[in-house]
Order: sequence, then C-alpha cells, then structure tokens
Amino acid sequence: MTVQRGMRRGAWGTGVLVAGLVLAGCGGGTGSGAGSPSGSETVVDSPAGTSEPSVTPSAPGSGTPSPPSGAPSSSPASDDASAPVTPAQDAAPNPTPGEGGAVFTGPYLHPDSITPREVTEVGPHTIVNRANALPEDWEPAELVAVEGAAKEGTPMRLAPEAAAAWGELRAAAAADGIDLRINAAYRSYSEQEAVWEHYEAQDPDHVMVYTAAPGRSEHQMGLAIDIADMPKYPKPVGDNARGRWLLEHAAEHGWVLRYPKGREKETGYRYEAWHWRWVGKDLAQQLERDHATMEQWAGLVR
Repeated sequence: MTVQRGMRRGAWGTGVLVAGLVLAGCGGGTGSGAGSPSGSETVVDSPAGTSEPSVTPSAPGSGTPSPPSGAPSSSPASDDASAPVTPAQDAAPNPTPGEGGAVFTGPYLHPDSITPREVTEVGPHTIVNRANALPEDWEPAELVAVEGAAKEGTPMRLAPEAAAAWGELRAAAAADGIDLRINAAYRSYSEQEAVWEHYEAQDPDHVMVYTAAPGRSEHQMGLAIDIADMPKYPKPVGDNARGRWLLEHAAEHGWVLRYPKGREKETGYRYEAWHWRWVGKDLAQQLERDHATMEQWAGLVR
C-alpha cells in the first residue's frame, strides 16, 4: 500500500505518516558512520536476546502541533510519563487504530513478518518505523554537509532544516562547555541495507533487536543523528554530562530523543540514548512537556 501527499518527492510536508499499532521494542538505527556500516561505533554492545492509518497534524509554524481530533488516550509505557497531548478540536479526524492493517504486539518482530505502508513524502513530523517504510529510491530533495563528525574526515549530511538545527544545537552546547559530535546522520537505503546485512550475518536471530531494516530507518530521511559518546545501552541518557545537557536543552532546538527508555511498546524500537530526531521546535517542546513519544502524540498508543 502506498501513502502519498500532494507534494513532490522529497519536499517537506506537514503530514504524519504513521502506523496504527502497538509494537514491542527493537533498536532503530546504528551508531555507525554515514555510508559506512562498520563506522566508528557499533550498533549495540551485545544483542538483548532483540496498516496503518494516516493522520495530518497542524502545519509547523502555525502554533503548537496537534494530532487528529479523537485520538485515543493511552497509559504511558513507563511510570514517569505523564498524560498524552490533548488533540486540537480542528484537527483532521483520526482513523481507527489498526485500520487497514494488523496490530502488532509480539516482541521484536522481524521486518519480514510485517507488510509496511510505503511512505513517499517526508516532513518534520513523518514517522518511519517497521510499519511505515521509505522506498528504495527515496532520498531527500537536498542534503547539506554538516560539521561535527566524531571520526575526522567522515562526511555527514542532513536535510537543510535539520542541518541548521544541528548547528544551533551544537553551538549552544559548546557555549555550555559540551562538545557534541555525531557518528551518523543521513544514511541511504543501500547504506542501511549494508548495515542490516552486516549484523544479520553476525547474529541472524537477534538483528531485529538492535538495528533497522532498509527503508525503515529515520536516517534515510536526513532528519536523525546518532550522537557520539552517549551512555551505552542500557544506561540512562542522564548518565553523563552530555546526555543531561541534551535532556535539558535539545527540545529548545527542535530535537527529541526518539526511542526513550521504557517506551519500546510505543515506538517499536529498543531504547537508544544516542538517536535524536529533528521534529521542529514546536513539536519537540510539546513532546517534552507531555513526556510523549511521537506515536503517543499521534494517538496510536492504546
């Protein structure tokens, strides 16, 4: 099944392309350098053992982003999470979760067991995961080289808005004595495929726990980064000064911790302290304020 919006390929939209499902967690992305499966950081210390309705929020820049009216409330996956975001009254209607597809509740489902909805238009609020996949030939309309690679000489690129936001985030951190660097940024479908195949050959039974299949990684959108020298799994983000600074300030610059600890059944990916996603300042601050994941905000958790 294909999901499309009335925009050219690669253009930023305001639609959220999401799956109405409950997923048990698995890792999303790796710590490798962009374009290099081996990279400068392994996917994880050791393996842990680890259709879809469309909804349209309000446009970025038009105030606080809102999920569809009628989105179901849910109990957070962790005790420290508060209630989800209250939907706007004028937002688009919310389809029934699971409409047109299955609701997945099994732990760490292999991607071959899921028939994803194809995402062809990407914007700051787009959700790409195991049930919403980018085509093999999809790439951002534009990519911008960014500074701050953890491994000197490794090229890092992001979509323009994310690149600017990364520059702001890094400068703000530097002003507070924190040196932020990245191990991964944009990664193409073929590069993610190489990452997947590398770890699948090493550990075929558990690869789905700690990496994303090609087409199902946020890195392909050019909106996600893996920050270097973050606490290793399963330590909390706040285990070092870098993580504590990000928890306090990242949302001010439009970045969110995409796969929080204890929220695996909402995001579908295992907790990753290093994986941060640009969603824009309004939504980032809203998610932080409500301790919500993108899936919870979109009304997909039940």
